[in-house]
Formats: sequence, structure tokens, C-alpha cells
Amino acid sequence: MNRKSNTIDKLNKKSSSLRIIGLLLVTLSFITFIIFTTHQGNKIETQNNIISNKDSVLTAIKDSTSNILSKKDSLILIVTKLFRLRNEHKADSIELLYSDTVKSYLKNLKNISKNIITKSDKHYWAKYKSDNFIITDPIQIIMNSLGDKAIVKGRQCYDEKRCYDEIVEIGFDSTRKINYVRAFYDKK
Repeated sequence: MNRKSNTIDKLNKKSSSLRIIGLLLVTLSFITFIIFTTHQGNKIETQNNIISNKDSVLTAIKDSTSNILSKKDSLILIVTKLFRLRNEHKADSIELLYSDTVKSYLKNLKNISKNIITKSDKHYWAKYKSDNFIITDPIQIIMNSLGDKAIVKGRQCYDEKRCYDEIVEIGFDSTRKINYVRAFYDKK
């Protein structure tokens, strides 16, 4: 019996050792799992931050593009309104589109007030009652640090018999008021 009890004791000790080793392995596996999970969580958090930063940049670019497109659209509307009012010979209404002092107006007026432009237009339209301008190409808007401008190609008709192809350049100040208008014959 002594021998049997020694064998049982040895088996119990081996069994206890195996249980302890098993618990240690499970504990070690759990600790390793926690370390890798934490490490993976940090990587995911870093990736989320990168994605968030990229989203912020893309949003800023989208907003900037929207603002530019919106500004271009508003300048096209101003130019379209200018030519509609010119064709209707409404000098007083056009005056609202100009800045207080216009650097250059067509070919001969420089650094003048919008009131003088209104008087000049009225005098011109009294002479050319059939005058109109037909826009023939899409309006081009050029935006840069020097200021925004529109390029308009069209046909200037003084009367039913005299029409010329022209290019009109319109400059805008920071408040989207017209601060110069230049016209050139288009020699295609």
C-alpha cells in the first residue's frame, strides 16, 4: 500500500504540476492576447486619425472648390446681367454694377466715376439706338491674386448693317463690382 500511495502521490504532484503549467500557459496566452489587442487598437486608432485628417483636408478642398465655383457663377451672372442691361439701354441700372471709380472704360475713358459712365452710355445710345451685343462664346472667368476678370466674345452691332466681332474684358474688384471694361476687335 505504501507503494501505491507513493505512486498516487507522484501522480497527484505531476497532475498539480501539469495544472500549474496549464494555468501559466493560459495566463501567458491571455497576456499575449491583451498586448497584441492593445497594440492593434493603437494601430487602428492611428489609422482612424490619419483618415480623419485626410477627411478634413478633402472637406477643406471641397469647400474651397465650392466657393470658387460659386464665385465664378456669381461673376458669370453679373456679366450676363451687364450685357442684358446694355442691350436694353438701361444705363442707370448698369451703374449699380460698377465700382465708384472705374480704371478704364472701353477705349477712351480712364479713372472715371460711374456717373460719367452712365452719362456717356446714355449719350452713346441716343446716337446708336439699335446698339446691342450678342454673346457668342461661353463666358470665361479668370481668377488670380491680381483680381478676377471675365473674357466675353461676341458680336457688337451698332445698327442692323454694322456688326463687328469683339472681345470684351471685364475686371472686378474684391467686392465683385466692375472696375474696368475693355473692348477689342476680334480679328479671328
